[in-house]
Amino acid sequence: MLAVLRIAVVVASHLVDDGPPDVAPPAGFTGDVRQRPAVGEWRATGRTTSSGGYLGSRDVGETIVRRWTTGRRCAAGRCSFVMTRELADGERLTSPLTPRPDGWHATLDKTMPCRVVDGKQLAWNQRSSFLLRFTNGGRRAEARQVDLSYAKQCGYGTSRVDWTAAVSAATTRPTGNDGPVPRDRGPVNGIGEAAMAASVGRAARADAATLRRQVAAAIDRPVRLELHPETICRSRVNTPDGTGAPFECLVVAIDSEKAERFVIQVLVAAIEGRCWRAVAVAVKGADGRWLDYEKAAVERVLGRAPLRGCA
Repeated sequence: MLAVLRIAVVVASHLVDDGPPDVAPPAGFTGDVRQRPAVGEWRATGRTTSSGGYLGSRDVGETIVRRWTTGRRCAAGRCSFVMTRELADGERLTSPLTPRPDGWHATLDKTMPCRVVDGKQLAWNQRSSFLLRFTNGGRRAEARQVDLSYAKQCGYGTSRVDWTAAVSAATTRPTGNDGPVPRDRGPVNGIGEAAMAASVGRAARADAATLRRQVAAAIDRPVRLELHPETICRSRVNTPDGTGAPFECLVVAIDSEKAERFVIQVLVAAIEGRCWRAVAVAVKGADGRWLDYEKAAVERVLGRAPLRGCA
């Protein structure tokens, strides 16, 4: 009987009992902060300046690309602005844009998984506070983002990102290779299944030592895995309901000593430009059966060094 493993990446936490920490809000802007935002789609590029409390968190200095949308709402002779931020998985969060003396403020809340206890997935709330300044007639922006995630059962995590953004030249076109995962049919983020399979295969072979450790921990014995170039990927747009991770990929590995065959499942759920991060990895035997398996040491290894690549 082949050993089978399922590994879920969970968010690291600093367990606390006295509520979330005091986290400084985004630093305010000086000078002219009165310009109103132009209405349309934006291409926003962010740089991580700090991050802590999240497994698999972005490195300081790592850049991300996102699509933002600004809109204008009017009622009873008064108008206001809203900002919609599209996440890596295509989900959209919207907040009013509120002008204040130090810039335009927006607050976005999202419930996210944080850790697994006794087989149950726990969640915490992440609050993202944005402070923006618009220039060039409202068509360019600087922004500062501060995240705070907290729940008593999970602890807390914090991060900061600095952004620059500009209104897209053609706001009706898909963001394509430079932005978040689109919701329409076709290659995900401009990346086809063959290109993703080749990229995942390269990344898996480059990080074969980590995969070997994970499988060995699952079956409680040393294993000599040889990764074969039999990687395949399926885009979520080719699934029956069109939902789930942007790509599900399978990498075949053979234990050369015992002639056992494993299929390593890589769920690619974070795509930024043409680069990606696998936030969940699982292993199953050739019989296709799964065995629930939670081992903190394996989860920490995976969260500390998630599989990454660029297609």
